[in-house]
Amino acid sequence: MITDDRKITGDKFVITLPQAWRQAHGLSKGGYVTTMFREGESGPMVVMPKDAKLDELRKGLIVALIDGPSASEAKELSHRLNALVSQLNKVAEVVA
Repeated sequence: MITDDRKITGDKFVITLPQAWRQAHGLSKGGYVTTMFREGESGPMVVMPKDAKLDELRKGLIVALIDGPSASEAKELSHRLNALVSQLNKVAEVVA
């Protein structure tokens, strides 16, 4: 995975796409990309070539990234799962 920082420019908040990524997807000036993000909340945005073909796994991962739980929801889920693990460990000790 490659990461880099991109400066927002212009009055329409324009950013450039990395040249290697554009070339890998055959994009040129005037082409289109599709963006996906959760409206009204801070979080990640996915940018992909328009009409990109994604398998079910990739679609699912994008949905999980964008529509996944918030940090507080994830923390609560973690606590609940830890409590469940503790209960299952106790049951396993009694059965053994």
